[in-house]
Amino acid sequence: MNCRGLIIVKFKVSELAIVQLGYQQREKNDSRSIGTHKLLQVKDVVTEGRFLEYFESSMGIWTGNLHMVTPKGQAWKYQIQPGDVLFVAKGNRNYGIAIDPRWVRPYPESWENVLASSHFYILRPSVQRIIPEYLAWCLNQPSTQSLLQSIATGSLMKMIPKISFENILLDVPTIEIQRKIIDLQFLSEQERYLMNSISKKRSLIIQTVCDKAAKEMNQEPVENKHERTDQPR
Repeated sequence: MNCRGLIIVKFKVSELAIVQLGYQQREKNDSRSIGTHKLLQVKDVVTEGRFLEYFESSMGIWTGNLHMVTPKGQAWKYQIQPGDVLFVAKGNRNYGIAIDPRWVRPYPESWENVLASSHFYILRPSVQRIIPEYLAWCLNQPSTQSLLQSIATGSLMKMIPKISFENILLDVPTIEIQRKIIDLQFLSEQERYLMNSISKKRSLIIQTVCDKAAKEMNQEPVENKHERTDQPR
């Protein structure tokens, strides 16, 4: 596709990245603080509420409270690496997050022995064709989200089948254009974050002023007290 000089090529997800299902924890772990590996679970994905104040973007990954596990088998297959994209494949909300300091807080000094759980597909992009941030951005676009909803299976727990996911077609421009899109997107997210922060602070100031005014109105002037005391009975 060539839109006014902009070259866009359609690729299947499988042509853009290796797709690996995350680690399926089968062993019982009575202590979440003991183990050889850290396990990143879907609960560690932040989309609203807790920890969201630490992210400029509307979603992210919080690594401050990862569970510990001692995996069996080839744990290296499920290990997260910088530059990966984690795609939430199970549940009613399916989206991608790039493993990047902008979307991961606190960002670990090392990802060694950090695994992704089976709620995720671990995507390892082919950087010659696509950058991780753009891959996540593509997966989160409304058109792709609608397609994901249409291919989801299951009733109680929705899941995006791996084969169907790998066959999704994405529009991929040049690496230079991809970087520009992500830069604009992140600037937009930063603006939204700052505007929300300003709005919250403004609301707090207004509330503080109103509370102070209400307290002053409810306090009886000292002069009135003296006047009442001096009056004869």
